[in-house]
Amino acid sequence: MRVQAILSALLTLAAAFAARAEVPGIGPWQVEDQARARLVAAIGAVGVQASVTLGLEIRLAPGWKTYWRNPGDSGLAPAFDWAGSDNLRRVQIDWPAPKRWRQDGQSSFVYEDHVVLPLAVQLDRPERPLALRLALDYAVCREVCIPLNASLALDLPAGAARPAEMARTIARFAARVPRERPEVEISAEWSRGGGYLILSLAGIGESADVFVEGPDGMSFGPPEKIYDRLRLGVHGGRPLPDTEVTATLVDGPLLIERRLKPFLR
Repeated sequence: MRVQAILSALLTLAAAFAARAEVPGIGPWQVEDQARARLVAAIGAVGVQASVTLGLEIRLAPGWKTYWRNPGDSGLAPAFDWAGSDNLRRVQIDWPAPKRWRQDGQSSFVYEDHVVLPLAVQLDRPERPLALRLALDYAVCREVCIPLNASLALDLPAGAARPAEMARTIARFAARVPRERPEVEISAEWSRGGGYLILSLAGIGESADVFVEGPDGMSFGPPEKIYDRLRLGVHGGRPLPDTEVTATLVDGPLLIERRLKPFLR
């Protein structure tokens, strides 16, 4: 009887895992010691639209971090290869706001614990099934950085695009993606000599942070708040009159991404 009970429990557990694997809109995890990754969808089938909302989900072991599209002073930005997908025209990746991680005098731009990168996936043939395949190269870091590779898959059948289990989770991370917010005024200038980038924004909070991306070879130090200004040191080059930057501002719930051409004195 004891053996029979054990076998029955194992069969029940196997059935539960099999059922979980068949949940619409959820791909299988690829598991490493430091992190696991999978593709998920906000819907259980492709519906009739030309695009569908998906996500790349990464869960990290305690103490480990992974990197934003710009890793900062160290680390490695994720790389995406969608070869092998079927009915795929284009993928737009959205990036929730990162955190600044300081170690040994350097700043890296990271995600901790759990992140979903929302994906806007355009189909070649609307209403036809989607087979999404992703070769993902990414890095995780605690004291040292480790490169990881994941081969991820998600299949969405044809049919009505009803909300799937991960819809709310994807929407929650999509709400943390910085947007243009043209109604918010931000002015930018280079200091005399170009050694600093100065951003001005009325009412900026004490804990505000900004992540600035400039031309190749140019990097920016952490911001120093001076009244309604954020001043960042410029490293690796001096700006020209037409130098542009992308500034990602994180000030509590205020999340702004803005392409700027700072004034050069």
